[in-house]
Amino acid sequence: MLSSRTTPELIAAFRYHVIAPLVSRPLSYGEQRALIQTLCQQIWQAPDGEPVTLSPRTIYRWLAAYRAGGWTALAPAPRADVGTMRHLDPEILALAIQLREENPTRSVQQIIRVMELAHRIEPGSVKYSTLTYHFRRRGVLAKQAPDPEHVLRRRQAPYANAEWQGDTQYTVRLPDPARPGRTKQAYLFAFIDDYSGC
Repeated sequence: MLSSRTTPELIAAFRYHVIAPLVSRPLSYGEQRALIQTLCQQIWQAPDGEPVTLSPRTIYRWLAAYRAGGWTALAPAPRADVGTMRHLDPEILALAIQLREENPTRSVQQIIRVMELAHRIEPGSVKYSTLTYHFRRRGVLAKQAPDPEHVLRRRQAPYANAEWQGDTQYTVRLPDPARPGRTKQAYLFAFIDDYSGC
């Protein structure tokens, strides 16, 4: 529910709007329970504009927070881990920075792959966005001018029919007309002119 357009005050106002019928007058346990069920059946517009439905547990939690701390208790608490690495070991980050400094042309994806191949991290455990975030915060991803000697240029044949490229692919198995009831592997052969792409 938190986005760049929502603030803790807007979220608190939304939560109060939901629980207002429950706190505006005294209710018996049965009335409160029936009203919460009714509130859960509605589709609400969240502060970020998205339609949401709420569970009874969520409404009970907001109600308890309001009764314990008033309006301010309805605002989401600031995260205690802002700016810290929740899913990235500091040793792994140090290794990633070292790999980047050894070869500044290495991409974030290449650094992750090197650490995976070296068995320093489990495959898929470090996400591109997480490492990029921490690199940016530390200034590791400062843009560098490409080395003109190492710039890769597209290679192409100088004229039509100068060079052809071919490939073979295993495709589906088809019924064998010579042996009923059996199948035969079909192959796809493709050749393409490097210059024209035809």
